[in-house]
Amino acid sequence: EVERKVTEVVERAVWGLDGVEYVYSTSRPHGALVTVRFKVGEPIEPSLVKVHHKLMTVKNELPSNVLNPEVKSYSIDDVPFLVLSFSSAKLDDYSLRQWVAPLARELSSTAELSRTELLGGLSRTIRVIADPDKLNRHGVSLLALAESLKQNHLTLPAGKIWPADTSPSNIKTTDDNKESINANGTNAAITSASAVTSDQKTYDIEINGRVETPEQLENIAVGVRGGQVIRVKDVAKVIDGPEQRTRQSILLQKNNGQIEKSNAVSLVFSKRKGTNVVSLANTLMKRVDTFRKDLPADIQMTETRNYGKTAADKSNELIEHLLIATISVSVLIALFMGIRAALVVAIAIPVTLALTLAIYYFMGYTLNRVTLFALIFSIGILVDDAIVVVENIERHLKNFTDKTGSATNAKMKLVKATIAAVSEVGNPTVLATFTVIAAILPMAFVRGLMGPYMKPIPVGASLAMILSLFVAFVVTPWAAVKLLKHDHSHHSNNNKSDDSHSSPEKEGALDRGYRHLMETFLENKWASLGLGAITISLLVISMSFVYFKSVKVKMLPFDNKNEFQVLLDYDPNVSLQDSIKQTEI
Repeated sequence: EVERKVTEVVERAVWGLDGVEYVYSTSRPHGALVTVRFKVGEPIEPSLVKVHHKLMTVKNELPSNVLNPEVKSYSIDDVPFLVLSFSSAKLDDYSLRQWVAPLARELSSTAELSRTELLGGLSRTIRVIADPDKLNRHGVSLLALAESLKQNHLTLPAGKIWPADTSPSNIKTTDDNKESINANGTNAAITSASAVTSDQKTYDIEINGRVETPEQLENIAVGVRGGQVIRVKDVAKVIDGPEQRTRQSILLQKNNGQIEKSNAVSLVFSKRKGTNVVSLANTLMKRVDTFRKDLPADIQMTETRNYGKTAADKSNELIEHLLIATISVSVLIALFMGIRAALVVAIAIPVTLALTLAIYYFMGYTLNRVTLFALIFSIGILVDDAIVVVENIERHLKNFTDKTGSATNAKMKLVKATIAAVSEVGNPTVLATFTVIAAILPMAFVRGLMGPYMKPIPVGASLAMILSLFVAFVVTPWAAVKLLKHDHSHHSNNNKSDDSHSSPEKEGALDRGYRHLMETFLENKWASLGLGAITISLLVISMSFVYFKSVKVKMLPFDNKNEFQVLLDYDPNVSLQDSIKQTEI
């Protein structure tokens, strides 16, 4: 009945909203839960307004006894990033919660927190347990008992009053020297006058609920039967203590091979959107260490979940790989081009990364695993422009030195040779850079869930490529003039007839091997066909690794979380104690 008269009506209404991707629901006696999932990229606030407006529109189509709906939004920031469990082998969960509750209030004032919850344990409550036999004996209904408790614990303002010895002729309309008093119950003098004062004082009258202790609750009158006042204690039992148990939180820990069981209360923290979870988790842990000193020594704290620590491990791992990639590229360049040329290229890497991070900041991207991965991905290609420019500068310097053989105006010659070298490779370098950008930038327009998640990779790599081109034409020539001038002087003082770079007889072993290999493939038809067959075979074999799951395909580092969730769905008739025993087994 709930599904037909409530859930289906709401589902049909919200399904027609713009931006809705999926609607699913759960119906149960006396309630229903309808989840509306919007498409990726839809703003939260307008979506909530649309849902709330639609529910108000279809309110007349629902049964009259349906309560007002509650609309809530959930995002990834609502997932708790820090869970601290407090356990004790001696204290029960009621006493444990009373000790931890002040700590929860202190920690909830931490900046950048969106939500703090105290889970587990039993709260303090005053329970009124009615006796059906006594209710029937005194002729009191359960509804009358509940209404009497409700009406005798109201709190409401009752206007203002002035002292009895003040005559109305002395009343003035000033509000100076106000004092407030509280009057309990109906013993307070109530007046219908508002905002009136006397020459002396004005009193604000407020009728408060007169229930402060269980004894006062027991003495509340429920009704009069046969000339006798029937009170709460005559028809019900009043218990001041823990609430009725409907849940239980238990912490199981292994100690010396033995499973130790203890009651537990957990503090759960969620962060605001865009907050650095690493720094927020560290701040909370420092505050916990400060305030937990007031707890008994028997209460132990366990970090059940700390996503700040795992996020720090992941980011540190990526930063480590970023440094490894930078160093490995510099070493590789040093092996083939020399140390000074490698230093020139190495300068371009941090400059390009710094400019890319600055643009990330202005575009609103945070420094996370995706953006760090984009930087690592782009290191291998952002040095291409610098390598081409530096290699051509070296070639111009050596050729220019061999022709002149003079060290006169060496600095001017070095500058002219550098400018000529950059101008010579300018157009091909620009074309090659934008070709790479054209290949990776379309990834930024992927739709669906992976679109905004992976967008920083193509955007970051494209920005890094454009900035690397700027660095190659500005920073790299300047660094070449500063660092390669020693090589220029060295070549000027050496034997001017050294033409090892132009004579085939004096070329290096690597050049000779490359020349011989390429001549073989270009002149021999069967060799070239064999090379093509080997290449295609290797491609097919590498792709089959993914199909047969021989290799793990994962772009980002594996999560190092030490937790997993098990959900056991028992029959509704199973008691709490039985479900706990079966779970422990």
